[in-house]
Amino acid sequence: MMKKTLIYATVLYASCNVYAEPAVGVFANLPVYNFQAGITKPVAFEMFVFTKKKLNSATIFSTFQMQEKGVFNVACCFDLVDLNPVSVEKILNKYSFDDTLVDSVKGIKGYQYVYNVSYSKQANNKLQKLLMKSHGLDTDIPYLMPAIEIKLLSDESIKGLVSTTPYKIELVKKHVKGSVQKDFYNFNVDGNRTTFSVPLQTGG
Repeated sequence: MMKKTLIYATVLYASCNVYAEPAVGVFANLPVYNFQAGITKPVAFEMFVFTKKKLNSATIFSTFQMQEKGVFNVACCFDLVDLNPVSVEKILNKYSFDDTLVDSVKGIKGYQYVYNVSYSKQANNKLQKLLMKSHGLDTDIPYLMPAIEIKLLSDESIKGLVSTTPYKIELVKKHVKGSVQKDFYNFNVDGNRTTFSVPLQTGG
């Protein structure tokens, strides 16, 4: 079943007063577990954004958690400050003992660049605060969500249209059944379509 939400968002990035098209992609919250060693608590915590766009300046992302009937809750904000892309091969090698993390990372398709992100210390809304409270706990769980380079602090769920300018961003989350079930995040930014796929999971 396809569930669809249209997001019309204004994204302003000042570079000689020129608007830059926002990056879109996949946000990944990845607590690291080493059950093979008999350790039941997370041994590390990683948060990444997977995107097709090379980023050249510090920026902010919001993430979108889909609810029933095409409704997204918004979590804002995540800061990207380190502009050095992360090596996926190094991630997989470093955490090869965590099968869940490895499967999650290998299952993300459609990106070219991966960046570290962190919870913003300057801006966060209601859902973000809830995520921050659960982060770093012994019960922290991995999850993936669609992400857009935008600061969206509203606590209201998004359904239908949100009118802003200059970019029209359409986000469609689609679940596809098969031998391997996947979720697809389809972004349409002013007619430019970008698609990411992720393993079926419960976080986003």
